[in-house]
Amino acid sequence: MKSIIIKSIIIIASIIGLYHYDLSLVFSKALTFTAGNITNYILIIPFLVGFVIYRERNILIALASRDKHLRLDLITGISLIAIAIFVYVVSSSTLYSMEYHIYTIPLFVGGSISILFSLKMIRHLIFVLILLIYLQPPPGELVAEVAADLSWLSASLTQYLLSSYMPIKLETSYGAPALVISQNGNDIPFYVGEPSSGIHSMLSLTLFGLLVAYLSRSVLWKRVSIFMIGLPLFFILNVFRISIILVIWYNFGYAASEAFHSVSGMIMVAIGTIALLLVGDKLLRTKIVISPSNSNKCILCDEHKELGERFCLFCGRLLSIAQFSSNDGIRIGLMIMIVISTIITQLYAIPIASAKEASITELDISTIEGPETVNYLLPQIEGWDLNYAYRDKRVESVLNQDAALAYRYNKDNQTRAIVYTAIQISTGRHTWEASMVIQPSRVGRPTAEIIELKDIDILDIKARFFVYKRPNSNLTEAVLYWFERLPLRFGTNYEERNVQIIIWSYVDTLYKNGLIDSNDVSKVEELYRSLALPIKEHWNKNINVVFERKISKELIEQAPLLTGLITIPSIIVSLYQYNNDNKEKRAVTKLYKRLSASDKELIDIINSLKVATTENILAEYKRLSKDMSEKELINKLSLAKDGGFVDDDIININGEAKMIWKSNIMRNM
Repeated sequence: MKSIIIKSIIIIASIIGLYHYDLSLVFSKALTFTAGNITNYILIIPFLVGFVIYRERNILIALASRDKHLRLDLITGISLIAIAIFVYVVSSSTLYSMEYHIYTIPLFVGGSISILFSLKMIRHLIFVLILLIYLQPPPGELVAEVAADLSWLSASLTQYLLSSYMPIKLETSYGAPALVISQNGNDIPFYVGEPSSGIHSMLSLTLFGLLVAYLSRSVLWKRVSIFMIGLPLFFILNVFRISIILVIWYNFGYAASEAFHSVSGMIMVAIGTIALLLVGDKLLRTKIVISPSNSNKCILCDEHKELGERFCLFCGRLLSIAQFSSNDGIRIGLMIMIVISTIITQLYAIPIASAKEASITELDISTIEGPETVNYLLPQIEGWDLNYAYRDKRVESVLNQDAALAYRYNKDNQTRAIVYTAIQISTGRHTWEASMVIQPSRVGRPTAEIIELKDIDILDIKARFFVYKRPNSNLTEAVLYWFERLPLRFGTNYEERNVQIIIWSYVDTLYKNGLIDSNDVSKVEELYRSLALPIKEHWNKNINVVFERKISKELIEQAPLLTGLITIPSIIVSLYQYNNDNKEKRAVTKLYKRLSASDKELIDIINSLKVATTENILAEYKRLSKDMSEKELINKLSLAKDGGFVDDDIININGEAKMIWKSNIMRNM
């Protein structure tokens, strides 16, 4: 047991040594409880990991010191860890470093398990590795895109469900659908933005869907079916959640609806999990096993334990934990060397940021108010006055943004707003044409009239120029926007964010104020370009963070090739092991064909049984009216193992480790 504890401590220490900075960012963000935070579900992952390890403890202990393929275990483990460390170092030179770092954790943990324990143990901890992938939510761009689709579909279904009960209509506003309810002569909008789309709840609910699939003792396709059924189920539950919130508001007021809103997520989790359990039990006939079963001792357990056997040779039950071996020393020594190398690697992977004056990296995005950001985010342009306008908290809430700041560029000596410029900071990427045209069209809603939509070059990037008229409006609007990606400060930590820079105005306003000589959109494009160029130069010169990296550009360019080379040793050893195993099986199969019918009988019985414990083999002999005692059968199996005809293996039966017998005969020869 001491060996298992030491190995486990080494794995935990190595994870902390390499990933402590990234994990601190992940969990500090998960501890922020706001409506737009998608990562709160991460807090439950350590508890689920602990539950899985506890539930699989019997089979893990049984496999802990099994050294059947030591060479393959070590080479495969080294390859997995090498890939993880290499990707870690190379990705540190990108603006998505934390995301890549977190995604390498399952590789690093899998490699550590293979080195310190065995490759086979990874199979029983695969659910743990999947849980570790959940430490990093999907990319913000993907979440935003899926959330936009779900928002429109949810809003459309909600309107359909409630249209006969209350005066409700669906409109486009602020890039997200708005359910507008008429009450007492007033139109009150309810925005179904990213937080209300259900994408946040669905991520946490899919975690519980995975848990239900994991607890189900059944074939793989049934487990996958349970998980897949959960996706539409959770979406439908979210539609009903939105509908109930609106019904409560309509009948009982804002306070009552907010009270339900605050607990509706937990209610969804409870109902969705129970529904999945019922689907698995009643429809798919799966069996939910929460705690491992423990079989009783058989008549030979004590005798085999006294003989020093780890497993009862009759019932297959685990009797004792293996003691520290020389192979354990090799595994632990190798892993300690890797732990030291990971700590050294981290020194080369962490960026050192040096920012120029008036850098956005000096701003704490989590505490900014708005007016103090002017000189950091936008430049003073000759002939124009730059002023702070407002911070749009509603847009931030609807689109799940960290900040949505608006500024005014006015011509000299004018006080009226002519051209608005906005800075929106978020993990995702919200596009104007998606909210005005693409999303409404998908659900059969009126779309904006497109007058012009194209990309234009602004220094080293492509900016999107979009001229349109909203549904039921005669006003022409023109917008030019592009995205930047850079690390921003949130408290004491830096996190990568997308920054959307927007220039917007009404075409008629520009014409009436003499900024363009006609309503021709080409004139608007020229005006916007004249503003965009100095803004882009300002970002290039004064805001971008300069990283002093201790890694060469050539290494980054050769990353795919080097990653492939790292995997070659494990592939070669795997093929070598596979070839050797097949050679031995072919040789044994030739000998098997020469055996008498009575000698073949034992092997044929093992092949016919699903779980070939000695106890089950004896029961099959008795069914065939063959007289044989327990000790005679054990002796016969021992001889068959010495001859290479059969081998022992360890499997998981309802959470309990059992030793079984398997045949080495190739049936296709």
